This record gives sequence, structure tokens and C-alpha cells, in this order.
Amino acid sequence: MRYGSPLVLLGPRSRSVTGPREPGVLTILASLMAALLARGCKESVSPPSAIGVTAVSVTAVTPASGPLAGGTSVTITGTNFIDVTSVTIGGSELGSRTVVSPTQITGTTPAATSTGAKDIVVTSSSHGSGTCSGCFTVFVLEVRPSTIATVVGGSVFFDVVSSEYIGCGPVTWTSANPTVATARDSLQFSGCPPRGFVRGVSSGSATITATTPFGPATSTISMAQVMFASVSAGATHACGVTSNGKAFCWGEGEASQLGAPINADYDWCLVYGYANIACTASPVGVTGMPTFTTVATSRDVFDFGGSSCGLTASGTAYCWGSNFFGQLGNGTTGDDISTNIVVVPTPVSGGLAFTAIGIGRSHACGVTTTRVAYCWGDNQFGQLGTGDRVSQTIPTTVAEVLTLAAIGTGTEHTCGLTTVGTAYCWGENDVGQLGTGDTVSRTTPSPVTGGLTFTAISTGTYHTCGLTAAGTAYCWGGDLGYIVTKTSPTAVAGGLTFGAISAGGLHTCGLTTSGVAYCWGDLLSGTRDSIPVPVVGGLRFATITAGFDYTCGLTIGGAAYCWGDNYWGQLGNGTHEFTSTPTKVLGQP
Repeated sequence: MRYGSPLVLLGPRSRSVTGPREPGVLTILASLMAALLARGCKESVSPPSAIGVTAVSVTAVTPASGPLAGGTSVTITGTNFIDVTSVTIGGSELGSRTVVSPTQITGTTPAATSTGAKDIVVTSSSHGSGTCSGCFTVFVLEVRPSTIATVVGGSVFFDVVSSEYIGCGPVTWTSANPTVATARDSLQFSGCPPRGFVRGVSSGSATITATTPFGPATSTISMAQVMFASVSAGATHACGVTSNGKAFCWGEGEASQLGAPINADYDWCLVYGYANIACTASPVGVTGMPTFTTVATSRDVFDFGGSSCGLTASGTAYCWGSNFFGQLGNGTTGDDISTNIVVVPTPVSGGLAFTAIGIGRSHACGVTTTRVAYCWGDNQFGQLGTGDRVSQTIPTTVAEVLTLAAIGTGTEHTCGLTTVGTAYCWGENDVGQLGTGDTVSRTTPSPVTGGLTFTAISTGTYHTCGLTAAGTAYCWGGDLGYIVTKTSPTAVAGGLTFGAISAGGLHTCGLTTSGVAYCWGDLLSGTRDSIPVPVVGGLRFATITAGFDYTCGLTIGGAAYCWGDNYWGQLGNGTHEFTSTPTKVLGQP
């Protein structure tokens, strides 16, 4: 076409006009037309495919935000939604796309790889494309815990967590496999948004879905029926290892000493009438489900929470929970949450192979396969036995060269038993818990007075007990059931012959050679008994472990039972009620 020549416009009423006489005028007119069509501060358009055809425009989306996982039902408004070939949000296609009219499109948002503002682009084969820049915001919406294991009959509370305020609901909780786990809104806890309550029905796994106005969020829960091979009662939490080496823990979990996700709130325990602490009365699987032969739990709890450590069949030690003093032995420490709280079992540094391990309040010790003792963590009272009071974040050799068969950790003291039965203790000694005949603390191992030979030793919070080959139990320190403390080994009254002994926080328990359990000290009945009292229920136990104010035992038949205080759910029976009668831990046949 020559400039100034007729221009023919085709259509129902074809006519000709005289084109502009100057070069570039047609280009300018086309540009002006496109600019006029681009209405709104966010809206941009591509040139129409033919002169006289108005381009697509995208003006808004409702709702204007949704979760990272996608699935939010949205309505997109604009003009010229004709011959639509593509609708994208953040570069990904809109799901279930329906062009309702030339001004409205509906669909579901696609999953995104990042949060933040995303462009909406509508493309037409006849009207070009239009973009609403940054019109849709992607945010985090998830269920916590994202994955967790518990036992048949156990229960877990779930939360919807979002980087955006999603209000008080409605949130509907459902299970994809109700024969394995049921899900519903929590009736015990109200909140915004409502929490979910999931209970195990049978072995298997199920997807738990929280349906919100912004779309769904999911979690996976697995249920197991268990048989415990060992149980360890700590200050406020307990752990058990199943016959196939899986670890489950229950009770207080504020510092992730249960080995489950830190943001999983489980139950709430009310502390001192005003503070909420995470806890669970149902056994939950340790994250990663490593295979252990034994798990040790912290004997006392400082303000910074408890810890746990497990040993594998090869002797590798893993620890998790509070690491404020470096008691996890991984070379780190500090008050930053990234180093202070460890959720996933982490190998203890040094590559050592241990046969025994124990955790006090804020320190840990182990005996290697070569019978050498190593300790790490807090050393304020010399409880590491290194000859000084310098804390360590990795295993450090105990100063005295001893060939040990066993080791135990109290709140701030440690005791070891040599292969010939000689007991040595070190650390805090304010109530005579070292058994040295005085109350002087020691930074290196010191022999227990009395010249006794022991076959077993057990450290409690502020006292220690040993068992001779004849089955006589001796204890020393505080919380023995006596009004006064004992700074040297004193025979337990009653004349019983014991096959096992365990020192706890406020009490001590032992098993006779026939498996009958006896306990003494503060039995939470308003009295303190210095003479062993038989545990009610008529059960016979193979092992027994005393916590701070509760006790657990494994029967000769292989069933785990706990009794005593249950404020934190440390009995693992699904309740928070005190009981003096041994009650079976959930999840067992």
C-alpha cells in the first residue's frame, strides 16, 4: 500500500478511506489504540491480532490469595474472554478452567513453587492476551505436623498454619482412610482456625486433610501396634524401643525431646496456671524412625527442656531435644533455636561406638566398646569428670582411666561401675550423692566409700543406688525416704533380695528376683516411706525404670506399664490422670 492511497476495511459494510499521507502514521495510530485499551494500573495487554479487534484485559481475581499447594477456587474477571486458549497464574495453568462468559473465568489455582505476588495471564487465539500483574498472592498453608507416627489407640492434635490470617474457619478435618485413623474438629481446644483431632484405629497410614476457605492442606499419619523391648522413664517424658528397634516417646515435648517436629503442639499442658507447654499422652514415633537398641531420657529438666539419646546396634549414639549446654554432643550449643532445639536424631560427634549411654539434666555420658568413659555437655559441677569445670560440646574422655561396665547420670552428677564392681562417682555432691562420705563436689571420679562391690548402679536426681551380687540394695544421697541425707552407702530397709534397681527423682524402685516391684521414697501419697512398698496390681516385671515422680516397667510377658504422676502424659496411657496402679502404655496388644 502506498501512503495516501485508499485503505479498504473489510466487514459487513465494507468501505474505503484514504490512508495517511505521511510515513509512520499507521504505526502511531495502532499504538495509540493499544494504549487506550490498557486500562487500570495493573493491567497490561498485547496488541490485538487485527486492526479493530479489542484485546483481552484482566482486571481482578477473587479471592486474591491462596496457598502454595494450590487448589483454591477463584473467579477471574475482565473483558474479551473469547476463544481462550490459556489461563496461567504465576506461569502455571489454571485448573478446571471454565469460561463462564466473556467477562468471567473460574477455576482452581495451580501449585506454586514460591510465595508472593503472581501474575495472571489470559490468552485468546483471536484477542491476544491480557495480564493482571501481581494480582494473586501465594502464601503458606500447611498442616502441622506434616507427618507423624503414633500407635493404635493413640491420638494427635493437628494445626493449620498459614503465613496469612485465615480467621476462625470454617475448617473441616477428614481422613482418607478412616479404618486406620479418624479425624474431626477438636472439641477440647478452641482456636482460630480450629484444631484437628486424629485418633488411631488400626495399623497403617492415612492422609489427613484440612479443608479451608483457601483450599486444602494435608498431612500423613501412620499407626502401629507395638511390642516394647525396653522403656526409659525420664524426668517428664519417657521413651520405649519396640521389638523391631523403633523408638516411640511420650510426655513433655516442649524441647522436642520426643523426637517429633518442633511445631507439632500435640496436647497442651498448663504450667503454673498460665504457660502452655507441648506434651502428648500418646506414644509418638521418633522422627526418621531410626533403629535403636536402647533409648535414654534426661533425668531432670532444666528451664531449657529435656533431651533423649539412643544407641544403634553398631553402638552409634544419636541425640535430640534441648542442646542449650551442648548435651547432644554434636559440636554445637547456644540459645538460638536452630542449635538449641534439635528435632531429628543427630549423631554424636567423634564416631565412637558405645555400649551404654545416659543423660542427666544438661550433660550426657557413655561407655565405649573399649570400656572407656566419655562425657559432654554442662560441666558446672565437674559432672563430666574431666578434672575441670569447662563444658564440652563433643565427647571428652573422663580424666581417670577406668575400665567401666556401666555408667549413670544424675541431675548434675555421674557414676560409673568398673568391670570388677567398684563404683566411682563425680560431679555435684551437695546432698552426698557421690557416696564419698562428705558433701564435697569432685571434678574427677572418686571411689564410693564402704568397699562394697556392686553388680549394678543407678543414678537418680539427687541420689545413687547400687546392687550387690547378693541382691542387697544400697543407696546414698537425698530423696531416699529418710528425713536426713546419707553421704555413704546405706542398706535399704526391709531385707528384700533384689535383681534390679532404679533410682528416680523423688523415689527408688527395685525388682525382686521373682519380678515383684517395690518402691520407696516419695510415693506421692502424702507420706515418705523408707521401707520398700509393693506395687499394686500383681504384675511381675523383667525391668523397671523410675522417672522423676512416676515409674515404668516391662513385664515378663513384654508389656510396658507406667504409674504415678501423669501431668505431662508421661504414663503414655492417653490420659493425664494420676494413678498408683500400673496402666498399660497405649498401642500394645
